[in-house]
Amino acid sequence: MRKFELTLVLVIFCGYCIAQKWPEIKNPIKINPSPTRGSQNVFFNKNYTLFDQITNDVIYPVNKNGVVVYQIYFSSEEDPRPYYGEFTPEKLEKHLFYKFKDRESCMKFCDSQWHWSNGDSGSVIMNENNFSNN
Repeated sequence: MRKFELTLVLVIFCGYCIAQKWPEIKNPIKINPSPTRGSQNVFFNKNYTLFDQITNDVIYPVNKNGVVVYQIYFSSEEDPRPYYGEFTPEKLEKHLFYKFKDRESCMKFCDSQWHWSNGDSGSVIMNENNFSNN
């Protein structure tokens, strides 16, 4: 019975750790005067507010045990797949990727970026070179 109780305690503790939500740090919005939203997002400046590349929603950092952290998804045109990362503002300034508030937003970007073998972007053309009935 002791083994069962220990397992139950571990499951509850792990569930708590996974479900724990860190408090957002909602500073006043400061818009970067950079001319394009893409450059504001990729070349993030910690003195300004971070906005999601697709939705233009604010991405607030969280306070994770006294450390300011951005929990974001990111991707690039060269490798349009979703990635997740947690970055301090200083590290995020050096992280030159498109930044997104959640996986759904990141996937919208990724889906719009797929490049096929024919060089076209965003559409699939089926022909004898890329389709097989086997």
